[in-house]
Amino acid sequence: MSDTDDECLQLLVLLLRLIPSLKKIRVVSQKSIIERVVYFIKANDDILSIIEEKPHLKESPFLCCVGSLKNPVCFNIVCEGEVISSGTSSITAFKNLYASFHMFRIKYPQLLSTFYYFFDSYVFNVHSGKVRPSVADFFTQLNS
Repeated sequence: MSDTDDECLQLLVLLLRLIPSLKKIRVVSQKSIIERVVYFIKANDDILSIIEEKPHLKESPFLCCVGSLKNPVCFNIVCEGEVISSGTSSITAFKNLYASFHMFRIKYPQLLSTFYYFFDSYVFNVHSGKVRPSVADFFTQLNS
């Protein structure tokens, strides 16, 4: 994958690239899809000014990673113009991001719903009732 020890971060990005419903979207670039979950900045960048330039980042909470995929330094959750420190572990940061949707009662963005429903159903076991067909199909493909 890459030359980093942060396998969780690598796998999140890979998962975003593999989900069939996201691969079919041609209107939104793959980079833009990934940015909606994890956005990489340099140490001195001002994330709030970047959000102003990229309106799609205002739609839902996302991780802001200081550093790069190969060298992540720390993570923040950005939600409704607020920056919340989430430490140096990508696993913890993603759990916090995922939990933020539930804690703040924010609906998953339509574009990323399969991604988050996958975590609902197969990672955190918080789904209520039936698993969505697109999520079940993706899980089956991963297991084959």
